[in-house]
Amino acid sequence: MAAEGHPVGPNRLDVALGLRIRQRRKALGVSQTALANAIGLTFQQIQKYERGFNRVSFSRLVNIAHALDCRVIDMIGDLDDASMPSPPLPPGHCATCARRAHPTFWRPTPRCRRRCARPC
Repeated sequence: MAAEGHPVGPNRLDVALGLRIRQRRKALGVSQTALANAIGLTFQQIQKYERGFNRVSFSRLVNIAHALDCRVIDMIGDLDDASMPSPPLPPGHCATCARRAHPTFWRPTPRCRRRCARPC
């Protein structure tokens, strides 16, 4: 049971970090299973990290970043800066598709291109 004033569910920062992990992994064409094997976890644990259901420890984040050939700072970026505006939408793409995207790793998928070819 959640304490009064504390929301139930994943923290928005955990979700945002998980999203960046997922975007980097997909941009490199790495499966959840391959990433999990590279750092000694199960793909289910990677799923939980990517969805924000489980928090990523700092040591695990370092392992994930190295497995995805990037630095920890590339994964974290400006997540802690509440004053930073959300990144602009990539040209010609809708908010639904952009919600899943981060400008550093963003590549439109065929599904996104089809979806964005028509009004949302």
